[in-house]
Amino acid sequence: MLFGAWVKPRGSETHQQAVARMEAKGGRRFSVDHVYHGWDGPLIGSYERWSAGRGHALLVSWKAVHETADGKSNGSGAGYVRWDDIAAGRYDADIVARAREIKRFKMTVYLSFHHEPENDQDKPGWRRAGTPADYRAAWSHIRSVFRRQHVKNVRFVLVLMGWTFRTGQAGQWYPGSGVVDVVGADAYNWFGTAHPGSRGWTTFESAFRAAHQFAAGKHKPFWVTETGVQEDRSRPSRKADWYRSIATQVRAWQNLDAIVFYMGGRYGWYPDSSGRSMAAFRALGHNSLFR
Repeated sequence: MLFGAWVKPRGSETHQQAVARMEAKGGRRFSVDHVYHGWDGPLIGSYERWSAGRGHALLVSWKAVHETADGKSNGSGAGYVRWDDIAAGRYDADIVARAREIKRFKMTVYLSFHHEPENDQDKPGWRRAGTPADYRAAWSHIRSVFRRQHVKNVRFVLVLMGWTFRTGQAGQWYPGSGVVDVVGADAYNWFGTAHPGSRGWTTFESAFRAAHQFAAGKHKPFWVTETGVQEDRSRPSRKADWYRSIATQVRAWQNLDAIVFYMGGRYGWYPDSSGRSMAAFRALGHNSLFR
């Protein structure tokens, strides 16, 4: 089992300082570092080299959007790299550059092409990145380009949102077992937030059960690629208990190979929201199930 995170810097911290701080609080190094990139820039830069040197495996989310100088998409529609254009070979020069970059890196990279594509599909009156069929075709094309470049140190991770698995829609996004190495899911306990799913407390098991079953049905390793939980102010031990429950599922789900936490964003999701929660997170990281 791998134990990892994405950590957003606080205040004037650098990304390196933010990761080192949370590792010090957790009393262990992360074994996976999740990083996010748009389409245009390199996937392996100074931060990634620092992270790998620290002993992290890299989970790289590569999204088909152009970016502004501050790392954000140029906006709905105009910012997207269309999936059908990728599949047609119009961006092969970019794909070859990224493939060669990862090949030179030599260490294994877990690569997710356009994580959570459900958020970016075309909608009536709103032209975004394309359709599920376009996404599958783009994924397969990228994989074929990497093969032609003889990149041996990459593993392709399909990352969909938890609700996609729970509603039975994951199949329309699945490019095929021959081109997917790992199935990943992003899901949260939204309790205490303004999210539509916040009305009830969501257990870790219920958040990821359907995704785990989908991966098992495809005979693929399963990764939790983003997750988090908020405090319940009326029950101070509830967040800590949520962390403790994860070990039970790790033992029960034999194909679950990694848990990667998301720390930052609109709702925070940091484990150090209380001493009790941080202690439970630290204990989870020290569980013998995680190397």
